[in-house]
Amino acid sequence: MGNSSDFSAGGGHNLFDPDNKISGWGLNNDGQIGDGSTYHCSQPQTAVLEDGSIYYRLGGSNRIETANMVSLERWNYGANAVVLARDDDFPDALTGAPLAKAVDAPILLTNKEKLTPETKSEIERLNPVVIYILGSTGAVSDQIEKELTVNYKVIRLGGNDRYETSANIAKYLDWNKLNTKGQAIIAYGGNFPDALAVSSVAAFQKIPILVKQSHVKIGKSGKKQLLLGMMRYTMDINDTNIFSFEYAMKINLSF
Repeated sequence: MGNSSDFSAGGGHNLFDPDNKISGWGLNNDGQIGDGSTYHCSQPQTAVLEDGSIYYRLGGSNRIETANMVSLERWNYGANAVVLARDDDFPDALTGAPLAKAVDAPILLTNKEKLTPETKSEIERLNPVVIYILGSTGAVSDQIEKELTVNYKVIRLGGNDRYETSANIAKYLDWNKLNTKGQAIIAYGGNFPDALAVSSVAAFQKIPILVKQSHVKIGKSGKKQLLLGMMRYTMDINDTNIFSFEYAMKINLSF
């Protein structure tokens, strides 16, 4: 099959080669992004985007349904792992993106006190071996953990706050050799845009995201993580700018 490096699941039968060219083992009237009427062929055909190609939205009536629809689209045959985060705040789900990528898991959302029925149904469909709960019992309740423990292995990665949770996720990735060694991304934890903007890159490159309390001072847990010697260099996402290693090292890391 030549230099193809990966296959995509689902309709379209696309191939991605090292030159970032997309080819496919199926051909339909609108190319690989079309109406789904696929005819098989013996050789790869270059993907074509023509008028009439169909785009579709992955969205539900709320954030929980949207997460479930993304899960169904990508993990339509189930998943070995699920990452579970609260539905009413952003930090844990964002800093959990590299973990989700590393273990090939969807990120699902739930009410923090009681497991949301729609999320429970999606977990049952996925039938995972392990569920990673992000955050302390204040973020996802002990009741939810106990309910899930009946049928699944549950690993909670949490801390006293969002900063400690992000550090503990990074530690888990490092201990289990699921990260790109020696790298970290530091983002402001008081709002979501910076961490959101970098989350897909961090996940793809297996780089943990540490959130800090302000633009000039890293949280204590972040300092501890840096002092573990895990990172050789960092990228600081600060007002959409990426700063150098030298700048990052000048950040006030005092307790």
